[in-house]
Amino acid sequence: MRYLLMVLAWGWGAPLVAGGGAERPPIELGATIRLGFAGVSLALPEDFRLVTSAERQVVLQAAQERGGKPVVTVTLSAWPVSRQLALRSFAANRNETLKGLVSIRDLKVHTSRALKVAGLPGQVQIQSYTSCGVETTALRLFLLRSPSGWKFQMGYVLAVEAERRLGQRALSVFSAVVPTLKFFDPVSPASEKVTSLGPAIVTRRWGYAFRPPEWWKAQVAKAGDIVTVFQTDYLRGWVRMPWGLDLARMPEGRLQVVPSQDGPERCARAMLALYREVLKRLKRTGRLVQQGPAKMAGRQGYQFVLKYRSIDPAGGQAGIVVIRAACANGLGYVLMLNSDMNDPKPLVSAIDKMAQGLELTKPQQPATQATTAPTTTRTK
Repeated sequence: MRYLLMVLAWGWGAPLVAGGGAERPPIELGATIRLGFAGVSLALPEDFRLVTSAERQVVLQAAQERGGKPVVTVTLSAWPVSRQLALRSFAANRNETLKGLVSIRDLKVHTSRALKVAGLPGQVQIQSYTSCGVETTALRLFLLRSPSGWKFQMGYVLAVEAERRLGQRALSVFSAVVPTLKFFDPVSPASEKVTSLGPAIVTRRWGYAFRPPEWWKAQVAKAGDIVTVFQTDYLRGWVRMPWGLDLARMPEGRLQVVPSQDGPERCARAMLALYREVLKRLKRTGRLVQQGPAKMAGRQGYQFVLKYRSIDPAGGQAGIVVIRAACANGLGYVLMLNSDMNDPKPLVSAIDKMAQGLELTKPQQPATQATTAPTTTRTK
């Protein structure tokens, strides 16, 4: 299939994928990456590095860098869509969304062809546009799949993007990655054990280097004192949020930095009190099931494990929240993670992994940020 993709793409859009100078060596792929929460596996070039995304629909994003800057990127995205949606309409909808981005100008689809991938009918497009002022060539694969027993389809888009001058490189990467795609029924991300961590998020102002679980999403607050982490739960599909329908997030949590001179137990207890207030507003009750010392960033910390449930049994929502805190340099560093589940072990294991990977250093500026109440996802 790799040879077929390159021959077809060259015939469809030679000017867009030409360039790159002398002939390059074959793409060397790394080990297969299995992304159970999205029901897909694939392999990436060995020299590509994971990029942590904040977007719910991004399953995976990785980049080849030169001089510390990305030059070729691979992005796999997925959405639950109606079973009545046709592949051509799905591709058109995604392109319309792309056109609406502030960073994208002059999107053109130069060619579009049908191609079967992993036994599924797909559509491949060669595109050009200006992205953040840079002339860009993109190759996109659109696929639809109906998981067993689901009321909707999963729509996937694999995109390889590069500067126009690196079009040939983008084609080579696309042609190497597409044949590795395999699909299966997604599983709940809460059921997947956190075994490795992603790239570090470093904030010198607050003195931390924090590594979210690998393939999870992360959003950093403007002040840098809060990092929200989560995984998209495709089994839940779309949920109603204050801003409208959005993809469900679960598990979800945060690293939060707060002023603290009272030690890790009091710091964790203060955050627990704030979380109880959130539960009260959401008409839920909570009870402690575990508490005690716990390691965090190589320091002695303190941890609470709380079970929560809806006050109204018909609400049906119950789950676990784990809160762990450690103190350094007059600051409290609090890790929180919650998910709708009955067994706290998976969340405690995930917190263990994140706490082990957390590095604390002396902040460059004194902390002045007030404590912010935690939030939870309201599902419907």
